[in-house]
Amino acid sequence: MIPQRQSALEAIAEIGGPEATKLLVTHAGPKEYWPVRVTSLAALSASDLKLATAMSVEMLQELDRLPISSEKSEVSARDPSPLINALLQRKGGPEELAAALANKKLPPDAAKIALRTLDASGRQ
Repeated sequence: MIPQRQSALEAIAEIGGPEATKLLVTHAGPKEYWPVRVTSLAALSASDLKLATAMSVEMLQELDRLPISSEKSEVSARDPSPLINALLQRKGGPEELAAALANKKLPPDAAKIALRTLDASGRQ
């Protein structure tokens, strides 16, 4: 993703408020490429962890059907580890992620990467 776009999304999250949330939700939606969605959800998690986590789990469930960015290879364009790391770093993030994943089925690749990311974070 273009660094300026990432910085802009993070700045919008810092501004906060309902309009910022609405914009981040839009950029985290299914019409955007994976890197934009990941950045938007990571930024959204600062102000609305529950919503960001729920949207993240929905996105992870669709991992094998999502459009990829032409900027990167297919594998790196769909890497969920930055998103999972962002959620795990938030206060209450691990618990919120665990609750959102309860009784959900992830594609095998998403589940493997999620477990590796969780293990690498040192959390249980």
